[in-house]
Amino acid sequence: EPIGAAEKLMAAYEVGAREAEVLLAAAEHYLEGGAPQEAQAAFTRVVEEHGGSMPAIEAQIGWARAARELGDIEGAFTRLEDLASANAGSPGLLPVLQELADVYRELGLTGEMIETYGRVAGISDEPAPLAEAARALIEAGAADEGLQVAARVDASRLDAPQAYAFLQAWGRTLLRGNPDEAMTLLMRAH
Repeated sequence: EPIGAAEKLMAAYEVGAREAEVLLAAAEHYLEGGAPQEAQAAFTRVVEEHGGSMPAIEAQIGWARAARELGDIEGAFTRLEDLASANAGSPGLLPVLQELADVYRELGLTGEMIETYGRVAGISDEPAPLAEAARALIEAGAADEGLQVAARVDASRLDAPQAYAFLQAWGRTLLRGNPDEAMTLLMRAH
């Protein structure tokens, strides 16, 4: 049970397991267990007690996810935009942009989502974020940009479900202009 696991992790943190990852795991369990307020409190502690670390960035992203679950889309949006500005040029920017793009998608702000996934593609060479960006761009109607990003993805380095979804999206888009290549991609997905 996620809540029980979160409480055990919080207790362990209090008695000496004072690593940021312990608090972060507790917060994630709270969120998974449907307790977003408790999750936000734990995420806030990570930021306050371990500020400037990668777990603190992850905690702020988690805080924004909890805010979304609580219906505070504006709070999530503001937190993520501020975090993106503060982490410009740092390794922490990628997960912030990915979460921010999800918020834009949820709000129906397609133009901002496209721009943000374009930024993701501009700063990452990793297949998973590139595949996510390519799929999102294609599904948002920015097929040309999505196809350019898709061409950079090494699908063999993706986990099976993500590779399948990525190759399907890429193949369906190519069907409109290059049916032979599309069929090859669709066959790779199966």
